[in-house]
Amino acid sequence: MLKYLDRLERMHHFITSNSTGTPDEFARRLRISRRELMRGLEEMRQLGFPVRYSRSLFGYYYDEMKDEDRIKLMQLIEKIISERR
Repeated sequence: MLKYLDRLERMHHFITSNSTGTPDEFARRLRISRRELMRGLEEMRQLGFPVRYSRSLFGYYYDEMKDEDRIKLMQLIEKIISERR
């Protein structure tokens, strides 16, 4: 579970810092396979996070988020941080 949450936290960090790059680059940065990356991104979407990919920017980003999505994101991040302690 901790490994899963850690991966989500790292994915979130790269997305919010606009440093994901292409899917292959993003997977390499996370040290996971492209398939694992795609699975992780889909899980984030199922949790309600509007993760999108921009071909023109060569990177992932969060589409406009609703307030309830922001709250979910913050709760998930808080959970990750508390489980790391």
